[in-house]
Formats: sequence, C-alpha cells, structure tokens
Amino acid sequence: QSSIDVFSNGELLRRIYKSKSTLAIRCNAGVRTTNLRGLLPGYGWIWYYPDGIANILSLSRVKEQFRVTFDSARGNCFQVHKNNGEILNFTEASKRLYFFDTANRNTEQTLLLNTVEDNLKLFSAYDVDKAKKAHRLQVTVGRPALKDFKAYVGDNMITNCPVTTQDVTNANFIWGAEVGGLKGKTVRRKPKQIRRVTQTNIPPQIN
Repeated sequence: QSSIDVFSNGELLRRIYKSKSTLAIRCNAGVRTTNLRGLLPGYGWIWYYPDGIANILSLSRVKEQFRVTFDSARGNCFQVHKNNGEILNFTEASKRLYFFDTANRNTEQTLLLNTVEDNLKLFSAYDVDKAKKAHRLQVTVGRPALKDFKAYVGDNMITNCPVTTQDVTNANFIWGAEVGGLKGKTVRRKPKQIRRVTQTNIPPQIN
C-alpha cells in the first residue's frame, strides 16, 4: 500500500521537471530520493524516479479523482472507472500486489446510459447526502470547473467546508458535470463574414 504516486517509466509522463522539493522513498533497498515530477495525462502531477522498477499509484489518491470498486468474487481486481466510461482493471500479481499492464491494456468499455436513479443506488444514504451538499456548494461558490472546485475543497480554501474531495467526486458521478457552469462558460463566437456575391447577367446569346 503506497501513500504516494511515483513512476519509473518516463515515456508515460509529460513535462518532466525538477521540483524545489525532494521526495524520500522508503523501500526494501533503503531510502531513495528524487526531485523529479511529471504529468500523467488524465490523472495529474506525480513523482518520477527513473531508477525505480515499477510505476506506482496510491489507491488513496486515485479514489479522490475516480470511482474505484473491488469485488474479490468477481474478477478479483480493482476497477478504476474513468469519466469517459472506460474501466481500468488492476489485477492481482505475485506478492499480493495489484497492477495494470500498460502494454497489454486490460480495460472494459461501458455505455454511459446510467440514470441519476441508477447512480444513487450505488451509494449509501450518508454518501448521497454528502454528495448533495457538495453539489449545492459548487453552485454557491459560482459553479467552478470540477478540477478547480476539488482544489478549493482539498486545499481548505472554503471556510468551514462541510464536504471532502471524495464527496465532490461522488456528486460528479451521480449528477454529471454542473450544467449551469457549462452554460455560463459557453461563449458565442463571432460568425465568419459572408462574402457578398455579385450577380452577373447572362448574355442573350448563351440562353
């Protein structure tokens, strides 16, 4: 179980740079350090340790962005549900670790036809109540984009905030993107000018 996200394969990352802070990694080989960070597309900024032997994602951090399910009797794998309907299957390997093979992607595709009623059934009454509070709070603070709203909540930028980033994630899963925010951010673009066509009379001899 890891509390950090750290990759050893730089080909999976973008915009790798040297950070001002340093990460100390405690492993079987002792303590190793890195100050490199990179952007994992579709996920966010993570640590990069090129001398490592694996790409590691923290379950605790993954569930802050995506819905994660597990059923030991059905597939025995962690399923990460992406917003586009794709499901990434992390299957069990040796030493009781779960992994996702990026070379031979073990994924599923789902058709996004779930209704709000169907989505509500996947959560407890307590989680639904917290998700409702997160949904209302997003409207109250001006309908920010999901990524920005999570940053506000996660960085304690909202005084006496009654919800967590997980509640925000659940709300987005249940009701989808905040429609009012999408409408307010849609800009009408100036249409291209239509060129006026000059009418030319056809000579009589052509008729």
